[in-house]
Amino acid sequence: MRFYVSLFRIACLAAIACVAVMPAHAAARASDSAPSPRCTAFASAPWVNGPTPRLKLEAFSDGPSCAKAVAVITIRNAAGSVLFSHSYIGEVLAPTSGVRTIVQMRAALNSWLQAGRDRSIHANLPNWVAGADGPVDTEFPFMPDETITRADYLAIKANRTPIVCYVQGMESLNCLVYRNGDMEPFGIQTFPG
Repeated sequence: MRFYVSLFRIACLAAIACVAVMPAHAAARASDSAPSPRCTAFASAPWVNGPTPRLKLEAFSDGPSCAKAVAVITIRNAAGSVLFSHSYIGEVLAPTSGVRTIVQMRAALNSWLQAGRDRSIHANLPNWVAGADGPVDTEFPFMPDETITRADYLAIKANRTPIVCYVQGMESLNCLVYRNGDMEPFGIQTFPG
């Protein structure tokens, strides 16, 4: 009889152990296949209007959700070193505002990098006439960085020095110029309206 009681106790302990382990194991398996709630996405593109060898534009997002993600834009040289990087609050950045899913975020980041494919930047820069405080354009005002003189501006425009402009909020572009192997501030161009 003792043998059967001991066997019964062992069977009960084994059953209890199985019940205790099974939900934890099932939860672990479920968490492996469940999508992450974080909004981590990445996009990259060559800067086609830039110098040769081409520089690389990258965009990255991360946050507890896509609505609360931070977006980062980075420019790397051919060796992979960072020449420029800046982060933005995604919900106040035009390309990523209103994004709710990772698929939408990837598309938004790719769209953000399309500025690096714009070959018309130099042609669209407004004229900076002698005696004026800056370039004059009533539809797309451009405000050069305080380090850029009229002579710098005209030389950059005439020589087609590599420029990249990207959306930096809801109403403007941040423009950078590639000179002396580095990215330098060039100016801000506002959207019309």
